Amino acid sequence: MVGPNGLATLLLLAQEIMKYIASIVFLFAMSFLQVLDAQVVNTERKRRTKGDNGWDGSADLGFSIVQNTRSIITGSSKINVQYDNKQHMLLLLNDLKLMKVDQASLQNSGFQHIRYNYKFRKYLIPEAFVQGQFNQLWKVDFRFLAGVGPRFQLLSNDSTRIHVGTLVMYEFERVDKGLEYNRDFRFSTYGSVGFGLGKSLTLENITYFQPLIKDIYDFRVSSETSVRVAVSKKLGFKTGFTFNYDTQPAEGLPDVFYSFVNSLSYRF
Repeated sequence: MVGPNGLATLLLLAQEIMKYIASIVFLFAMSFLQVLDAQVVNTERKRRTKGDNGWDGSADLGFSIVQNTRSIITGSSKINVQYDNKQHMLLLLNDLKLMKVDQASLQNSGFQHIRYNYKFRKYLIPEAFVQGQFNQLWKVDFRFLAGVGPRFQLLSNDSTRIHVGTLVMYEFERVDKGLEYNRDFRFSTYGSVGFGLGKSLTLENITYFQPLIKDIYDFRVSSETSVRVAVSKKLGFKTGFTFNYDTQPAEGLPDVFYSFVNSLSYRF
């Protein structure tokens, strides 16, 4: 039999536990969203690599509400669609994220991306893309990109994939609530590697380097490294590290951004 004092102590303890859980959920949501809110969108890891022909895709919806001392609402929507045949590849991506804390929009971001590959030769693949993007965290009201260039397949077998690409892209950017506009041309050079270390371990890295053509000292670097451990044929545990560096960030923002994330991944 618990007395009044003991009951009050239990209620206080329960309240503290709920605050602790809410804090963990909040931090997890923040880290999850920030990992996807990089300056450079990593489209390479969204490609299908099985080589199958036809249409393939996935759609994910996420929503959560935490109500305690603060009201935290998070939502996300991701749609990936890819078409392949012997000569053509079309990749369509849509990603939207929202976080609100106490009715204030803390972090809104999203992008839409269309990429086309023409398989001219086994090791030479011309590609082109267009992309629209906004990111409240990075003070990007709107960014439009359009690029074209060659993609080279250096190695591709059951255990190893190595690709490099170098594109020229046009960039239009409206930042800081429309107070600043940028129109530039950049190079977008990337390298992508993937290694299968045995049957259950996979290591992947994709790194982008995007300098201004008129000023190569104004550039962005984005690198993402991940390790996946297979739990079953389709399910795995994944840990990743993302690093971003911008020599000319928006006013008030750091030039370096990095994050870690752990997740479960499902492949089909």
